[in-house]
Amino acid sequence: MLTSILTEAQQSTSNYFGFQTEPIRANIMSPVSVNIMRRPDGGHYQTIAEIFGSQNEVGLKTGDPDLEEPDIVWLVNGDQWTQIYYNGGWRAVGHGDRDMSESAPLFNRGFYLQSRRDSDWWLVFAGYVNRDAMDYYIEPGLNLLNRGYPLDITLSKSGLASSPGFTWGDELTGDLVWLYKDGEVWNGEWEHYYVAEHTGRWQKVGGGKEDFGHKTIPSTFAINVRGKGGQIILTPPAILRRSKTVKKQYSPILPPPAPYIYTALRNGTDGSPYFFAMWYAYNFKVRYNTEVVITSVPRDNKWWATVHSQTSVSWLANPQLLNTYAGIAAGTTGVGRVTAEWDHSPIMPNKKKQFQKEPPNNKN
Repeated sequence: MLTSILTEAQQSTSNYFGFQTEPIRANIMSPVSVNIMRRPDGGHYQTIAEIFGSQNEVGLKTGDPDLEEPDIVWLVNGDQWTQIYYNGGWRAVGHGDRDMSESAPLFNRGFYLQSRRDSDWWLVFAGYVNRDAMDYYIEPGLNLLNRGYPLDITLSKSGLASSPGFTWGDELTGDLVWLYKDGEVWNGEWEHYYVAEHTGRWQKVGGGKEDFGHKTIPSTFAINVRGKGGQIILTPPAILRRSKTVKKQYSPILPPPAPYIYTALRNGTDGSPYFFAMWYAYNFKVRYNTEVVITSVPRDNKWWATVHSQTSVSWLANPQLLNTYAGIAAGTTGVGRVTAEWDHSPIMPNKKKQFQKEPPNNKN
């Protein structure tokens, strides 16, 4: 009977976590967005020091901007751009020795990275994954935006077309969504898409009446606002959305507490990056299952797969630190979570006494 009750007991689920890799092209400007959050309840706002490290741990090229030596991070500032680089500290062109480490891309926005390396390379970001809708306020002109999720979203599934601030029209009047040509940032070219006023279909400038709703929104995209602008809402991928229904609890045994995940990036002996997710076990009676999103399938058919299962050791003191990890290859993304369920009864033997009736008083 107890086994049946444990089987019916619900699982608890951790906050979602993951990593992304961003391509940076040699000797050119690359659009960049950090689709990963530093805190599970935070938003997409990170300072230069948080993105690249207070002492440039990411390893941007350093030097004197007058000699065109360092990589330059371009942040929009009103109708101007702030050019930030590292040279013994985070500095900006025209700002002398002022500390610029607390500068940041605007909330939910992207930025440009001007690389002065001789070869293409990849940035790696790790942390927590957003599960809520992305909310932007766009204005007339070009708006560089952060997709907000490390998973693909198509134009037709994005919710952009139904946003109150998005204007339908034609090639000359409609708001234009800028996406990488052929889905590749390496070619440095953009293609432009709009919602046709009379059909509601996503069409491409120069593409006739063909429906392009299947096109994927990259980690950084742009909207050229020709209308009034306003609020834009980007819907999260279906597999990340929070459930709007509450599961009924039929078992008298509550699920164990959800693990709080800590994340980290580490390099292997060969210098290859690895992503680590760590948490403290509640006790040895809880089984923790690591699940990841299978991304090597069509974008609308992704599912969760269990890749690791573990418990803490009964004879060691709690809480014990558990972990799971994954190697990171260029051009890949990863999303995971950890579920917790009872592996053994959470009811201790001496707890049974509380369900027994008090013995009758012995009056003799």
